[in-house]
Amino acid sequence: MADWPPERPQTPGEKPEHPDFPGRRSFLALLLGVGTVIVGALLSVPLFRFVLFPVFKSTTGTKWATIGPISKFEGITGPVQADVNVEQQDGWREIYSQKSVFVIPWHDNSSNGNVRVLSAICPHMGCLVHFNKDTNQFDCPCHGSIFAADGALVRGPAQRGLDPLPQKIVDGKLRMLFEYFREGIKQRIVVSR
Repeated sequence: MADWPPERPQTPGEKPEHPDFPGRRSFLALLLGVGTVIVGALLSVPLFRFVLFPVFKSTTGTKWATIGPISKFEGITGPVQADVNVEQQDGWREIYSQKSVFVIPWHDNSSNGNVRVLSAICPHMGCLVHFNKDTNQFDCPCHGSIFAADGALVRGPAQRGLDPLPQKIVDGKLRMLFEYFREGIKQRIVVSR
C-alpha cells in the first residue's frame, strides 16, 4: 500500500522536513557497545589491583618478634646470641624465618631493660658475625671485619659498626623488629623492615 499523501520530491539545497534520526538498530548497536565497554572496565579493576598490589604495598613488612623474657637477659656481662622467629609479609606471601641477633648489656637510662639488640649481619657484605669470647670481639668470617663487644667497628673492611635493631619490652618480654640495612656504606640506611 502506498503512503498517503505522497511525499513531494526534494529540490536541491532544500532541507528535509524531518531530520534524520538514527534508526532503532543503530541505537541498539550503540547501547550494546557502551555496555560492553562498561562491563569490560568493571571486570578489569580486580585484575589491575591483583597485578599492581605489590607496587603500592611495601615489599616487606616485618612484625615485632619476641626474643625471650627480659629476666633472661638481666645481669648479662657480655653478648648473648639469640635466634628469633621472624614473620615477614612479602607481597602476597607470608614468610616465617629464623634470624640471629645479639643481646648486649647497655646502660642508657631508658626503659629497654639495660640491654641492646644488635643484628648479627655484618654491614660490609651481609655475612653472619660470631662472638669470640677469647678476644671479647665480634668476628666476621668472610672478610675479616672486627667489632667490639658493644658492636662498634674496630677494624674494617666494614665501614660502620653492627646495626642496632628497634626493641621494646612488652609484658616482661624483650621484643625486636628485624630490619635489613644497606651494606657496604658508612651511613645506616634501612632497606626493609
